Amino acid sequence: MSLRRIEPKLFDLLEEIGPLIEKTTDKSKDKETKLVILRIRDNLTVFCKNFLIQFFHSGYEYVIDGINALTKEKIDDFFLFRTDLPAEMVRILSEYASVHMDVMGDPYIEETEESTKLYCRFIPEMFKAFKEEGEGVIDNFAEVVEKIDETLAKINGTCKKLNKLAAKD
Repeated sequence: MSLRRIEPKLFDLLEEIGPLIEKTTDKSKDKETKLVILRIRDNLTVFCKNFLIQFFHSGYEYVIDGINALTKEKIDDFFLFRTDLPAEMVRILSEYASVHMDVMGDPYIEETEESTKLYCRFIPEMFKAFKEEGEGVIDNFAEVVEKIDETLAKINGTCKKLNKLAAKD
């Protein structure tokens, strides 16, 4: 088995996100809804962090030692004298470092706004960048793209429903 891979089981974390986000749209903030918001946030952040960690470690032997304000600077330094810069994935990692901090607050403000942005906007962007830069870098690229396509279909369905609900408000 190749070590230059992204684990397909990682996508299992996103399986229930759409239905869970839809469940929180009724605006009730009971204890169960707060736990659902926490679960949404946790699954999304674990997925994004691990996808990025696996991509950079497996593909470039770069170890992400944290998602914080220094993340962009550190990865820029790593690729400074290399010719194989995955520019879009580096941009995505940098953007995630910013988005991550916003998403962490969702359970405390009892909203899924930032998590929904992560799910509906950021993850599709990350998948697009992976499709552009992952081939030849990740050995199970085709398998991962298949999982991405399945996941995007679910994301797009959920986000269309959410947009219709928002338009009614």
